Amino acid sequence: MTVFKIVPFGQQDDYAVRLRSLVSAALEIAIYADFEADPIDVSPLPSWFVRELKKGNHADREALLGRDRYLQCRSNEPVWGVQEWISCFDPRLRRWEWWDLTQENRSVSLWVNTKSELAVPVEELWWAMFISGARGIEGPFMRSDSEWRARQSIP
Repeated sequence: MTVFKIVPFGQQDDYAVRLRSLVSAALEIAIYADFEADPIDVSPLPSWFVRELKKGNHADREALLGRDRYLQCRSNEPVWGVQEWISCFDPRLRRWEWWDLTQENRSVSLWVNTKSELAVPVEELWWAMFISGARGIEGPFMRSDSEWRARQSIP
């Protein structure tokens, strides 16, 4: 298992809802999308996310703060467009599987299955974690399944 430790700007539970809803919607799109088509239907994505990326509307505080932190921490990466970001969820390209979100002290841990490979392209996850309102992210770290089972999932 691969884990990222995330310190959100807001409350852990609120952050978990935002991140889970964003990635879950992207994974749902990936099941049905024709990735050869242009544009891909992104209507299942949360409105706060689409608004932020399509119009640059900065009404969502967590998205704005997270976007700024992404630019500070991932200095070689540009801000993503919606179509560019969702295309990374193409099952033929994606090398990770969503696993869980757990809580530890003041942080949230995102667990993904990378089939024991640490060097897997996950920039779309970095963007999702930050734009959902991450103040800081550590990782990725390789951890055992037993370590994940010892943690409390965030519903």
